[in-house]
Amino acid sequence: LAALKQREDGSIELDFTIGGLVGALIANIFASFKGAESHKLMSTPGIKERLGSVGNQFAFMIIISFLVTIPITIITEGHKFGEFVEMFQTNQKLSTNLVLAGLTFYTYNEVATMTMKKISPVTNSVANTAKRVVVIVGSAIVFNESISGLKAIGCTICIVGVFLNSIIDDLLAPSKKTTKAKEN
Repeated sequence: LAALKQREDGSIELDFTIGGLVGALIANIFASFKGAESHKLMSTPGIKERLGSVGNQFAFMIIISFLVTIPITIITEGHKFGEFVEMFQTNQKLSTNLVLAGLTFYTYNEVATMTMKKISPVTNSVANTAKRVVVIVGSAIVFNESISGLKAIGCTICIVGVFLNSIIDDLLAPSKKTTKAKEN
């Protein structure tokens, strides 16, 4: 998407990809839509009785998402499907990692959906941003990669942004004394 990169002469440049921006915007729009619709669905009277639980609601949404994605996948990647099946059957590492990644992703998203009942969609979005920072820092630790310079600046911006987003209502809310003084 966009990154600060250090040139050989030591100066810093902004590397920007319009395709990455468009892809990220589309992904964020759909993620926000999914979060808002999930929150509305969970607030609908009687839905818990009809679906049984939030976990069932998430499974239902995944099935719908899968069905909607099939035509897009066939159009864009259909010609590679035979090659994928062959690789999946012959490469044990690929098949194991793919199944484990899918199960991990499903579990994470089901837990995120369950928390939607207790938090607002905006809070969920902020938590999702914070998760990305944790993944970056965690990956750096696991792969023994240093976080210095531009990486540290980027992580700091993300962490500060998430923190400010979480406290902005408290910072901008009028104090109780001011509100009471205006009422009298």
